[in-house]
Amino acid sequence: CFRSALCPQPCLAEGCGLFLLLAMCLPALAVAAKPMAIALIVLAAARLWAWWRYLGALESDGAPTRTLEIFTACRVWFFAAGHLLPLALVVLGPILPAADAALFALAGLSVFATGWAIKFILITRAAYNQGFALPHTPIRGAGIPGSAVKPGWTSP
Repeated sequence: CFRSALCPQPCLAEGCGLFLLLAMCLPALAVAAKPMAIALIVLAAARLWAWWRYLGALESDGAPTRTLEIFTACRVWFFAAGHLLPLALVVLGPILPAADAALFALAGLSVFATGWAIKFILITRAAYNQGFALPHTPIRGAGIPGSAVKPGWTSP
């Protein structure tokens, strides 16, 4: 997950999305679909907030340059497909009651799929080790330690 303290929001949003997807297939779960759709929007907003905080921490603390490039490329589709689209589908649900189960299921699928896609990208494309990041250069003998060395990293 994004940060250990922020882990529940992304995971709960995806679990809620999966529940809405299953609610379309299992009629016994359909009773809870509307409250879960509202919960999906709240949890997706919490996930978005956690994502923005994570990216802000990477940018302010410094991170491998390629990692930031990949996450910058993902911002638009993650926001659109993982947050705007589900919000629109959940808002349309009560307006079109005949199709609300399908709309809620699509919203859930969108949140679930984007969550897993961003985790896949995090692990397979954005996890870089571009050398050792030293908080200061070590000294041998007498002298003053040098400045930090972070090859391939952005400056905080």
